[in-house]
Amino acid sequence: MLLFCGACNGITALLLIESYAFIPIGLATMFHFIYPVIVTIIMVVLFKERLTVFKVLTIICAVAGLCLILDLSGNMSLLGVILALGSGVAYAIYVIANKKSAYKDLPVLVVVFYSSLINFLALAIVQLSRERFMIPSTGIEWGLITASGLMSGLFAFFVMINGIRRIGASNAAIINMLEPITALVAGAIIYGDRIKIIAFIGCILVLLAIVLLAMRNDQEAKKSSYSGPP
Repeated sequence: MLLFCGACNGITALLLIESYAFIPIGLATMFHFIYPVIVTIIMVVLFKERLTVFKVLTIICAVAGLCLILDLSGNMSLLGVILALGSGVAYAIYVIANKKSAYKDLPVLVVVFYSSLINFLALAIVQLSRERFMIPSTGIEWGLITASGLMSGLFAFFVMINGIRRIGASNAAIINMLEPITALVAGAIIYGDRIKIIAFIGCILVLLAIVLLAMRNDQEAKKSSYSGPP
């Protein structure tokens, strides 16, 4: 199961990157980030997680904000849409597996190591079969790739898996929608990109959904820890 889920993580990246060749990045990202909805549906249908009106409104608010943040203009391609949605489904499986699978009680570092290893092998096999496998040729390239792998790979997997185990798969998936906001802010700070008013409103909606979800989780935690009057 751990090997399968590691492969799902690799398939997520592969399908999303492939979709960029057929539809704009904004559209591809939008379809990929449907995965919190997929996670919630699977958790409700298969694992009988309670679906509250509050959580539904939170998801709607977050998805609406994402639509405003991303540039959704451009030509539509059925194949591109299928690839992007497929990446969302693959990542939803990976997220749920870290909460409900047989390996959910393994140490997080063990899970990160094996899932990353299988992720690498799956992508390497695909690229070798297409004769696209490339090895960095300079020290700078090696340094950038190493830094990227440590931050966006190992560290991201580590904190995501910990988050899933602490607050649940669907909640972690919704909070992970901060990723597009991070990219938007980083682009503004590093590259001087201008943030449009509509994108700013979208950021507020996503942040509002996450803050409301955090407040709700905090209230539920306090209720569960309250044992009544002495």
